[in-house]
Amino acid sequence: SSGARGLTRFELPLLGKDDPPSRYTIKLHFVELDPHPAGERVFDIQLQGAVVERGLDITAEVGRGAALVRTFRGIEVNGRLQVELVPRGTQPPLLCGVEVISEDDTAAP
Repeated sequence: SSGARGLTRFELPLLGKDDPPSRYTIKLHFVELDPHPAGERVFDIQLQGAVVERGLDITAEVGRGAALVRTFRGIEVNGRLQVELVPRGTQPPLLCGVEVISEDDTAAP
């Protein structure tokens, strides 16, 4: 298992510089393992600079110790996938996994 607490921004290279833009399904995985009550770890999710979810609160959604997956389809990427987790609560953002699935048969592996 893995995870990152306090991570607010990262990029994943998905395409080469000469590859055309492609669309992807992005799945972000979360599990709250700390004993924080709902309302403390709240954050927005941005993909490619656009807000795709506001005010995610893992504990309020599923409680402590349960998995939560958010799926975002049709995300256009030109080179790198940019992910930002913008803190809104008193605790930093948390991310446990990222899954990237090509929606375009011509996308680079």
